[in-house]
Parts: sequence; C-alpha cells; structure tokens
Amino acid sequence: MRVTPAARRRGKRAIAACTLLGALAVLSGCFLFAPSADDAPPPRTARCILSRASVPAAAVIAAYWLLALRALAARSRSRLADVAVTVGCFDLTHKGHELLFRRLRALAARQVVLVHDDASYARLKGGAPWWPEARRMAAVRSALPGAIVVAVRSEDPSAALEQQVRGAMARGRSVVYARGNDMWDFPGRDVLVRCGVPVLMLPYTAGVSSTELKLASATAYSHDI
Repeated sequence: MRVTPAARRRGKRAIAACTLLGALAVLSGCFLFAPSADDAPPPRTARCILSRASVPAAAVIAAYWLLALRALAARSRSRLADVAVTVGCFDLTHKGHELLFRRLRALAARQVVLVHDDASYARLKGGAPWWPEARRMAAVRSALPGAIVVAVRSEDPSAALEQQVRGAMARGRSVVYARGNDMWDFPGRDVLVRCGVPVLMLPYTAGVSSTELKLASATAYSHDI
C-alpha cells in the first residue's frame, strides 16, 4: 500500500513522541516509586535519584507507552490517505454500510460523509426515504464518531464533493474516495479525476441493500394485514 508523505510525517512524529514519553515515564517512575527517606537506609554517598526499587516500575511504565505509541505509529503509516470521503443516502443503515464505514476508518484518520437530503433522495429514488434526513445523518455520526457529515441538496453531489475535496487538499491533506462497486460511473467521478483523488471501489454486499430491506418489510407487512 502506498504511504503518503503526510502519513510518513505522522509516523515520525509518533516515534518522536514514543522517545519523549518513554523518557518522561522513566523519570516519573523514579520519583513515584522511590523509597521514602524513612524506609530507605541512609545512603553511603550522596543521595541518588535512581533507586533499585524505582527502576523496574519505571521500566514497566516506559514499555507500556512505547508499545502503545509504536502501534499508533504503525497504524498511521498503514493508512492510505489523511481524509476518506464517500457519498450516499444511508437509508436504513445495514451491514453493507457498516463495512463501508469500517473501511473508511482503516483508510484515513478523518472521514467525510456526504448524505443526500430528503428532496434529492426523492429525486434519485423516486420516493421519500424511510428515515428522514436528520435520522440518516445521526446514524452516520453514530457509526463514525468524529466524522464530518454534510447534507447534499442536489441529486448530483459534484459541487459538494468538490468543495470538501479541495478544502482538504488546500490544508495539505491527501484524500481518497471509497464506495461500493455497484455503480462505477457514479455522479461526481469527474470531480475526483480532475482533482487527482484515487477512487477505491469496495465489493458490493449482496442481499442487504436498503431497497431490498424496504421491499422485504413491505411484503411482510402486507402478509400481516
């Protein structure tokens, strides 16, 4: 997988933080776990900050921080970009959406999700969504805590997509776009090509589309009445 310059810089910063926090952990362990003056025998020479009892405790603390931050640095280096973007309706979120959100988290530290509002949804799908705009956006925020969730007012998301992509690139962040491979020539693809944003088409999760869930629910309801 290609490592972006920004991801490489994050990895270097995390490694530097490992070294700094490891040193701080050693010093804090020395002061916290050093025996008190009442318990310790009088030193033969000048008072020593590092005691035999403090070193093992400090080593444990330092090892914990080093392992945690090394794992963080490795995760940063493995990410494809700084920002992962996608567009969708997200009506009746299902397993396919969950897999997409999981992939977005793996691709980048920041996620931007563009959600069609009720009017553009109706023009795209030919009917109103089961979940209104506010609930669909709340479901995305719940599945992707910290993500930027933006409402799209047009059935063509090109303008909103370009605004988010160029805004991220203007701040020096690399961008990747991800979506299911059920529609290769999707609206807004020309924007991504023009901006030089890589497009990742994810395997479509069969049998769990929102349309199929609605049809199954409507069929079950008609059989009950």
